[in-house]
Amino acid sequence: MALKLLHGLLGSIESDIADNEDQEKTLALRSIPIHRVGTRENLFLDADREMTMLLALVCFALVFSAQEWRAGIYGTVLWFTGLYLLRKAAKYDAKLRHVYLRHIRYARYYPARSTPFRVNTPNQGRQYR
Repeated sequence: MALKLLHGLLGSIESDIADNEDQEKTLALRSIPIHRVGTRENLFLDADREMTMLLALVCFALVFSAQEWRAGIYGTVLWFTGLYLLRKAAKYDAKLRHVYLRHIRYARYYPARSTPFRVNTPNQGRQYR
């Protein structure tokens, strides 16, 4: 009798474990691959694309507008030096140009206000400069 009861308890525990395994299989999180092409920065010659194109345009204009050996040497030196610096900047942070452009748009001082509609007097702003 006790053996039948023990066998019944073990059987119900095994079926509970099997039910939990089935639930885990159905509740498993779905993984979606994120492709690198959608998240990579837009780089050209390992530097910021727009800055590299601008540097190439300036060097090209310098070399071919002057049409001298000296201008050709200056343009070549400018190209390699500028590309080296742009690559170092992109290696540090690929969005460095965007961060800098956002930084220069910020005001030098933002006065503390209780609401966006509060207007501070000029004396209040001057005390923090």
